[in-house]
Amino acid sequence: MISRYSAGLVACCLAAACVATPTTSPIEAPEGPVAADQQAGPVGPVAVPPQEPFIPDTQFVLCAGFNVKNAPVSDRAGNIIPYAQLAVFEERIAIALKPVNGGCLSSGYGLRNGRLHEGIDISAPRGTWIYSPAPGIVREAGWANGYGNYVVLEHGLGLYTRFAHLDTFAEGLNVGSEYGFGVAIGQVGNSSTRRVGVHLHYEVLTGNIANPSGSFGLTSRDPFSLPPYVPLPES
Repeated sequence: MISRYSAGLVACCLAAACVATPTTSPIEAPEGPVAADQQAGPVGPVAVPPQEPFIPDTQFVLCAGFNVKNAPVSDRAGNIIPYAQLAVFEERIAIALKPVNGGCLSSGYGLRNGRLHEGIDISAPRGTWIYSPAPGIVREAGWANGYGNYVVLEHGLGLYTRFAHLDTFAEGLNVGSEYGFGVAIGQVGNSSTRRVGVHLHYEVLTGNIANPSGSFGLTSRDPFSLPPYVPLPES
């Protein structure tokens, strides 16, 4: 069973230095088809994860000077409104909507150039660390055309997240590794074959990864469509 948030853990992660470390579980084997080059872990550059904690930003701003496609509602300063540090899925799994410290929204979810842009793009400097937005297990880690270096996490209840265009993978990341909230999984880059600027492409996916296409057979969701996480009142 994949660990999920308790109200106490959420409060800890938002108010204090909350750092978790990955472990490899011999019980949680990868589900569904896994490409041969993914079975032993990612193929590509790795970097030593940072020691500083991940605390979700209280604001998420549209990138200044960008023509942000499918931009959510924002105020005059470009701050997305409303915005919650954590959203909730199926009333049970809390998930960070911006899995990096800093950065700005350069593209939203929706139709773009006649095709569905299945995630959101977060512009951030190369090497910015990307963190697990909720407890989960690494189901895929490798390289794919159009995505570059990418990682897929499973969070339970049919919820997955995918991170694309990574410059590096975090040292020690392997398929089957179990991660807590806020663990570094890789760094922002532009490893795709497409001519794209340095950014993180972040997807929220639902379904069952045990299908012939793996994570590419899942259904994408607009991250901003998830309701905000509301802590349970203290008893």
